[in-house]
Amino acid sequence: MDKFVVKSLVFSSIFFGTWVVVFLLIRARTVTNPTTTDDGQWMYATAGTTLTAAKWNNLVNRSVFRTYLNASQSLSANTRTKINIDTKEFDTNNEFDTSSGKFTPKRAGKYSLTASCYFGGLAAWEWWLVAIRKNWTSATVGSYSMNWGSSYMGSTVTSIVDANWTSDYFESYCRINKAISIYPWDGYTYFEGFRVE
Repeated sequence: MDKFVVKSLVFSSIFFGTWVVVFLLIRARTVTNPTTTDDGQWMYATAGTTLTAAKWNNLVNRSVFRTYLNASQSLSANTRTKINIDTKEFDTNNEFDTSSGKFTPKRAGKYSLTASCYFGGLAAWEWWLVAIRKNWTSATVGSYSMNWGSSYMGSTVTSIVDANWTSDYFESYCRINKAISIYPWDGYTYFEGFRVE
């Protein structure tokens, strides 16, 4: 059975004085043995695949999310700990799970992710780092930061990461050299990102 791919709608306008001519171009082609995927221009579907409204929205909606820690979280000394991000500010594609602290993209591509962690009650010469981890392995680890005297300080790390649309997930982690609590609330300890391409 032939399998079809429908090209995105292409609109162009030509202005002649007060006349506007609008061309609507819908292209179709037959694809041999396609797979269910998205390459940014064409959407391929195997026979029997149903394109629901939810699946279509996942493909066309821009992925943007911002989340943050709303309640204080305790850390043990010298222990890599996942930040329990528990509150959404926005999440256009519903890709962040506040129960697990995971961002799981629904579309393959490159994503810009930023994680921040803030602390209170620091003493001089204490150090910490913030990291973004992909599928538990390190995606990006920020440089070590050191307190020079202020009791409230934090760090931020940003990375461009590659993600599939089936199994990849991302989490934010931190580590510090003393037992302490993470300072919560939006603007201090947060995890955010968007799809680049």
